[in-house]
Amino acid sequence: MRSRHVRRRGMGLAAHRHGREDWSGAVCVGLPAVGRDLAAVEMPPGLNGQGADMSTALHEHNLKKNILAVSIVGFAVVLGSAIALGSSSKWTLAIAVFAAVLPLMVRAMRSLEKPLFLGLVFFMATPYDINPWIRRGYGNTVLEPGITIKITAVFLAALVFIWISRVLWRKTAVDWFAPVMLPLGVLVAWGIFSLTFATYPEFTADRIPGLLTSFFLVLFMANYIDSAEKARFVMTCMALTAGFSGLLAILQYVTVAVLGLNILGSPEDFWVVGSEMIRARGLMGHPNDLGLIFVGMLPALGLFGVARLEPRFKALCLGAFILGFIALLTTLSRGSWIGFFLAIMVIIALSQRSFSRRRLRGAFVMLAILIPLLGMMAAPFAGTIVNRLSSDESDAAQSRIPLAKSALKVIQANPVEGVGLGNYKQVVLEYDPGVMIGGEDDGPLAAHNMLLYLAAELGIPALVLFLFACTSLFFKGLRGIRTRLAEINLLCLGTFAGLAGIFASSMFEDVSFGGTRFQYMCFLAGIVLGCSRFARYGGAERSVRRP
Repeated sequence: MRSRHVRRRGMGLAAHRHGREDWSGAVCVGLPAVGRDLAAVEMPPGLNGQGADMSTALHEHNLKKNILAVSIVGFAVVLGSAIALGSSSKWTLAIAVFAAVLPLMVRAMRSLEKPLFLGLVFFMATPYDINPWIRRGYGNTVLEPGITIKITAVFLAALVFIWISRVLWRKTAVDWFAPVMLPLGVLVAWGIFSLTFATYPEFTADRIPGLLTSFFLVLFMANYIDSAEKARFVMTCMALTAGFSGLLAILQYVTVAVLGLNILGSPEDFWVVGSEMIRARGLMGHPNDLGLIFVGMLPALGLFGVARLEPRFKALCLGAFILGFIALLTTLSRGSWIGFFLAIMVIIALSQRSFSRRRLRGAFVMLAILIPLLGMMAAPFAGTIVNRLSSDESDAAQSRIPLAKSALKVIQANPVEGVGLGNYKQVVLEYDPGVMIGGEDDGPLAAHNMLLYLAAELGIPALVLFLFACTSLFFKGLRGIRTRLAEINLLCLGTFAGLAGIFASSMFEDVSFGGTRFQYMCFLAGIVLGCSRFARYGGAERSVRRP
């Protein structure tokens, strides 16, 4: 009797844990008390054998029918809503397809959180947004001001809701990472407050969703990575995203530049400079954006691909790395090439401080094969690479200097408060009539330097706060790469290096505070913060979940 009582009690506890875990994935099994009662009741004889099998089969059949119905309804609702809102983008169909596939993914993964997270990472590498109120023009030529909400923000909102629900249900603690999140929160608040003094507040309102997305990306990712299993899932999502984007970019380049065929979309799918240089852009709107995606993901994918881990997982990461590396070459983005090179240098410099070197000891044979292979893949691009790095087509590199001077004039006139979030391109002509114009519909070019851009829009104090947050993140990253857990160690080292490469390239790119590129940087920053928690709790545990 004692053994049966203990066995039943153990079953109740298991059901209790199972119910709470399923609820955290948005599949609520029931209250803990109900779970214990049901677990303690033995199955009647009539439900054993064939009857139980028939009942299970009938349940599975009905469940599949319901999931299929939900998929069809989801596809119709999303597609119909997009058409009703006037969206004519080809990405409308992609979103509708994802809405149809989502219930199937929930069924396969037995979790709502995982498919949503995969969607978050995947659509971060796309230009799609929800924008029924289209914003066009600049300054006094505003045609239709509105608010742009990226599809990434929709996935993030759902994930944050699940996370907050889990925190309230389990009464678990939230890591706030005050040295990073506090200055970032002040910057977000100041950006929203700039509505009160901005010359064109409608453009400030257009950037507010991006600000909030950036803030919650850091906070959510920092708390999401609480176990080695979560780290592997993050890498799986990054591998699928980089692999798909890389394969599409390669096909774009080959079919147009090599075969002279256009079978992957209309001509605007390719960024053409002159008559000879074709730059693949994959799913992104600009080749430089695609290049930054690869700079952030490839270092970590490369580390996981050569480390001593499970073979199939290694193969996935290594395959995505190879596809992404080739695609990075097809973007012809000099800033991304330089950023990727700096990321590799960061890995080499920090590997001696990282416990991942134990996992990388057996990687020398893999590297001896991989490096010549990558060299062979880069050989066809050798002439283009040399030409891009040694010449300046259309004075693109030289244009950074006058753009920086224009930004300095704006900063000099508004050193404390700036001109308001999202207002730089609208007012820069007032401070520098000779500023470079990008196009008839684009207006003046933005400062191609993230720090100058931030200071011009939000003032020098905002720049100081941002640099303080970056410094705090730097030291958090150094702590994270010292953890002894292999998955966390490799993820932190690779992401830290990728973020450093993007930060370096942002000194020559148009990276606006709260913009798409900045949101991607915040995603990587959150991963680094999440990995640093393992060093705080000893560095050898598989999980850092704390009550």
